[in-house]
Amino acid sequence: MLEWIKASKYRQLFHLSIIEFTRMRYKGEWLQDREYRKAADGTYWVNVIYVNDKYTANDAEEPYIAMEGSMLNWVKLKKYYELSGDTQNSFHHKKSKGLWREGKEFRKAADGVIWVNLNAVNEFAEKSTYIPKH
Repeated sequence: MLEWIKASKYRQLFHLSIIEFTRMRYKGEWLQDREYRKAADGTYWVNVIYVNDKYTANDAEEPYIAMEGSMLNWVKLKKYYELSGDTQNSFHHKKSKGLWREGKEFRKAADGVIWVNLNAVNEFAEKSTYIPKH
């Protein structure tokens, strides 16, 4: 199951503007490393399981993501883009910089199709820390 999705995908799903997303972060409505985090590549990610549980537990009016009980561990790259909101450029950046390793976060099958390991991506998003360049 995909726990972390790109913030842009989350904003798209819930028609949330960048300003509203930023307000949630700066006003303390969302805590870093719990509801959201900034990854090593500088992108923001949202923990949809935590946010989903938070809204359903509070009977909030806001929509939540219907989470499927069981999901494949490996999905084709195109499906990963669709699920996470990540882009082709972002994938190739992570791959070329060594942030994602072949055999762990992704794998190229014998037929040339690239598969993404959702569990490893979740682990990457949970542990990844953005370090600004000075």
